[in-house]
Amino acid sequence: EEKIEIFKFALDLFLTVYKEDTSGFHYTRMSQIASDIARHYASLKDRERTLKYLADAAEYSKTYDKYVLKLEKGEAYKFKSLMLNRCSDAKIISKNHMDNDCACRLRSFGYKCYDFLRDDPEFQRIKEELEKNAK
Repeated sequence: EEKIEIFKFALDLFLTVYKEDTSGFHYTRMSQIASDIARHYASLKDRERTLKYLADAAEYSKTYDKYVLKLEKGEAYKFKSLMLNRCSDAKIISKNHMDNDCACRLRSFGYKCYDFLRDDPEFQRIKEELEKNAK
C-alpha cells in the first residue's frame, strides 16, 4: 500500500506539471506509473482500482504513441501548462526497442497478478483497445 501511495504521488506530480491538455514524452512515464499502480492493486485483488489504472495506462500509452507519430512528421509540440508554456518538446526521441508504447503496455497484461481478471469484460476491453493500437 505504501508503494501505491508513492506511485500515485509521482503520477500526481506529472499531472500537476504537465496538465492534462499537454502531450509529450512524459506520457510514456505516466503509462508506466499507472501500470505499476495497477499491478500493485492486482496483488491486493482490488478489481475496481486495478482496472481503473490499467485503463489509465492504456490511455496514456495511446496519447504517447500519437505524440511520437507527430514527431516523426516533424511536428514539434509546444507545452500549454503554466509551468512549461515557454518550452518546446524534443524533436526526436530514441528507444531501445521497436514496439510502440501500446505494445509494451500490452505485454504487461500477461503478468500472473492479473489472472483473477482474465475473464473480466472490462479487462478484455482494455486489452483489445491496446491490441488495436499496438505496433
